[in-house]
Amino acid sequence: MATPTAIGQMQGTRTTTSLDPLLLECRDTYKISEEAYKNSILEGNEVIDLYHNRQYTEAQLQKLAENGQPAETFNVIKMMANAMIGYMDTVVTSINVEPRYMSSATTALLLNDVVEVTLERNDFETMNKRVKLDGLLTGLMVMYEEVVHTGKKDKYGRNINEIKLS
Repeated sequence: MATPTAIGQMQGTRTTTSLDPLLLECRDTYKISEEAYKNSILEGNEVIDLYHNRQYTEAQLQKLAENGQPAETFNVIKMMANAMIGYMDTVVTSINVEPRYMSSATTALLLNDVVEVTLERNDFETMNKRVKLDGLLTGLMVMYEEVVHTGKKDKYGRNINEIKLS
């Protein structure tokens, strides 16, 4: 499972000019936050390694193998994280679009269908557990949403798009 971190997500392919003040401000803000949270990111990566039983270095694993010792682990982090996710899953949450006025009831019903189809197609139950796990292990809960062109058109010639969660 890929865990989001702030390191390396801004790949600069665009050249900056004096005409791009917003881009320059975003770049500077990113650099400041990357420096400020560098230790947290490293700690988060270490916790992820512990969760996946990667607490031994290659040299340590080799030494254990040479001595005929198993690389045993008692993974308290995984046990506690899975218990907390199980507890959080007992709380039922649902997304429901409510109309503000009677005249918008049809629109609300349509939006409820859009939300339901989007969640089903993106296996939201699994995605939601991954986001919770990332939040517990790293303190960062992130889910990206993007509109993806399918290359299809409806009967009126309009593009058909999908919403992807990752």
